[in-house]
Amino acid sequence: MLSAVLIEGRGDLYSSSAHNQAFNHPSLSVSIPSGLSDNGLFDKVSRFYYEGRIRLTFSVAGKSDFGLIRGLLEFNRPNTLRFRYDGKNRTVGTDLRADQLEELQELLARVRELLEGEKRFRHALKLAIDFENRYRLERDSVYAVLKNQRI
Repeated sequence: MLSAVLIEGRGDLYSSSAHNQAFNHPSLSVSIPSGLSDNGLFDKVSRFYYEGRIRLTFSVAGKSDFGLIRGLLEFNRPNTLRFRYDGKNRTVGTDLRADQLEELQELLARVRELLEGEKRFRHALKLAIDFENRYRLERDSVYAVLKNQRI
């Protein structure tokens, strides 16, 4: 994971590889909830901290899920949260205050729930369509036999 490092007394922000720990600066004692990085929607969460704000970038886990996640986020997001989308890299980004993390976590939990429901629906629909196609083939073969058996 990526995190940011504050060089003492300078206020400059540098990116570095680090553990999933909170940024250790007195003005920003916040930890990223584990629900943001292990919610199943995203492969990787990159985070940068600056002046009491957090910039998060999420890499979407499923190749085909990006568009659906984007739609679910936009449809369900509160007015206080804004997102940036990069379809080419399949990433979602947001810039928020530290006190908005819980709101973001609740939104992502809701999106995950809706995404799982959508996937279950798509699976059931695929099964129904497959059944209808098999039924149609069987029906057509039975009618073909009956049509050839003139009584």
